[in-house]
Amino acid sequence: METQMMIDKRAENAHLEFKKLYGKYYKALVIRAFQFVSDRAVAEDIVQEVFASMWERDVDIKSASATHIYLYNGVRNRSFNYLEHQQVERSYIQKKMLEIPEYDINGSDEELRITEAIFDRIFTYIDQLPEKQRQVIRLMLEGKKFGEIVQELQLSASTVKTHRKRAMTFLKSKMTAKEYLLFLQFFL
Repeated sequence: METQMMIDKRAENAHLEFKKLYGKYYKALVIRAFQFVSDRAVAEDIVQEVFASMWERDVDIKSASATHIYLYNGVRNRSFNYLEHQQVERSYIQKKMLEIPEYDINGSDEELRITEAIFDRIFTYIDQLPEKQRQVIRLMLEGKKFGEIVQELQLSASTVKTHRKRAMTFLKSKMTAKEYLLFLQFFL
């Protein structure tokens, strides 16, 4: 008979059992999520979310095969949800970009002054960010990849992700829709 993988949160050893389960499946699930999303940090987040959901919902899984199926299906479903959300974001940005008139670099002096003023405001907003958030955004603007930013700042991937998310939320709240879309288009 297969090993019973049921975890009763009330049991004294629940944390130990859950930790064993986590250790057994974590790496394989990250690899599986990465096959879908092609981003290690996102894959790790997805796996963390599946395990967190399993713990919070006190899922009652009675066999090793059922545990395996539950975890792999959870990773697959959350990966698809992530990809769907990314597609919705891309569609929204593309739609909004069509609403913004294009600026001709060789355009009139007035167009260049407007564009320059917008970029000045964008950089003013970036300068208002807390130091670590500002560093993350500036490295992104330099074209550094997520892993390079983690290494350069010597922070964990989740910390960099949090700084990036908070910075983007702040910038979005400060910028007009036009400024934010230009920021996304030209810098990220």
